Amino acid sequence: MVSLYVHEIRSRTEADADIVVRCMEGPVQVGARFDRFSGVDRAVDLELIRIFAFHRPVEWLDPVHTGLVTLGGADVRRLAPGQTVRGTNPG
Repeated sequence: MVSLYVHEIRSRTEADADIVVRCMEGPVQVGARFDRFSGVDRAVDLELIRIFAFHRPVEWLDPVHTGLVTLGGADVRRLAPGQTVRGTNPG
């Protein structure tokens, strides 16, 4: 189980969103799939496309660290600051 707290949405399209997050459970890896988030009763489908931490791209983000991530999937339009997304790492 991995989870990210959504702090700020920097940009969003219909397909993806760049979001400032804090890792709450993890570490979370690029390729992680998220199937639920707070405030939404139905299943969602989001994929972690990339992570930037400490001003550089990284493959994972440890708990309590903050990073800029790109999440992809149609459900990005439902994300809002203050939500927590939950899912699993690849593999």
